[in-house]
Amino acid sequence: MALRYSCFEPFWLFVSQKLCSLRQTARGNRQRHGWQGLHGQREFRCARLRTLPYPDQLRACYWNSKITQKQEGNVLDLWTLFDADSDKAKGAMTEYSMDWTVNVASHEFRSAETLKSSNEVCSACHIGYYQGDKSKPALGLAGIGIRRHPQTQELALSAARGVHETMQICTACHADTHEMVLKNTEMGGRTGSTLTCATCHADKAMTGENHKTVTCQACHDAELGVHLDGGLVVPMALKHSVEKSWPSHNLTTDVLCTKCHIAGNTVGASVQVTPGPIHSKP
Repeated sequence: MALRYSCFEPFWLFVSQKLCSLRQTARGNRQRHGWQGLHGQREFRCARLRTLPYPDQLRACYWNSKITQKQEGNVLDLWTLFDADSDKAKGAMTEYSMDWTVNVASHEFRSAETLKSSNEVCSACHIGYYQGDKSKPALGLAGIGIRRHPQTQELALSAARGVHETMQICTACHADTHEMVLKNTEMGGRTGSTLTCATCHADKAMTGENHKTVTCQACHDAELGVHLDGGLVVPMALKHSVEKSWPSHNLTTDVLCTKCHIAGNTVGASVQVTPGPIHSKP
């Protein structure tokens, strides 16, 4: 079916419909000729929303597509196992597919209420695992490796420690589902946005000059080290042998001051710690 662009409809919608038509044709050809994708009928890949054009973002989240896990299982059962077999299994457990083509005929969409009622859609992309110590002394790298985007697992780990156990739905904090970008994070909030931990934890706002550049996650992350990014102290992970600032959801109330206050630290913290108030209220 030929599609013609009308000035009375958004151009992105026209492009989206055209792509749908092409995908439907390609899908029919694959079925007639017995072709299969890399992993059989579906191609497993991560729909990284920030790198996709708007129509693909629309399809990834709002289209009522079937979400399929490549290998059944809970990656948290293997969380602290870093051997090759466990790493392979964790990789398969954290690969999801979204079959967008089922929506071509039905045009069924998820509502905002549906997106905010569970983590089903969010966790199709925001899922991953830690890879253990990936330090490379020859490159001057020291830290924990992270594969993909394991915010879903981090949130569950936090709940097991009694942190945010009643806040397990992503949109409880990230209420604006169209702003899942840096500025909708604690680090982004420190640089001009509105969402910070103090949005809810006002009594825990930082006081004084000593910690004004330290994000809440830098102290309260349970496993990662820290580094400086844009003048802020933030959690740091190693991804593909590169230091990356990490918006950790893996939190604890047990804070280890020596994460920063240790000889040779890279964030400019003093080695000696002077006792004093950190939060506006203890």
